[in-house]
Amino acid sequence: MNGLDKIIYSTYFRSRALYHLKRNEYADYYQNSLQYLAYTNSSDLNEAEKLDISTNMAVAILISQKIFNFSELVSWIGFKED
Repeated sequence: MNGLDKIIYSTYFRSRALYHLKRNEYADYYQNSLQYLAYTNSSDLNEAEKLDISTNMAVAILISQKIFNFSELVSWIGFKED
């Protein structure tokens, strides 16, 4: 996969995540956010963006009745200290 593909997928999944967040579809928000993070380098996100995404994903985990495993969020590189 080249760099352009990553940017396209990253933008696509970020857009889908925000769409589902606005519609209060938390399980879909969580899944699309995971895909977004998979195609986005953590160094491309500033601390405010990391905090916003992680907070929204944590809330989605707590509110959704469809999410039973949140190990992907915990293991995301954005949470690890340099």
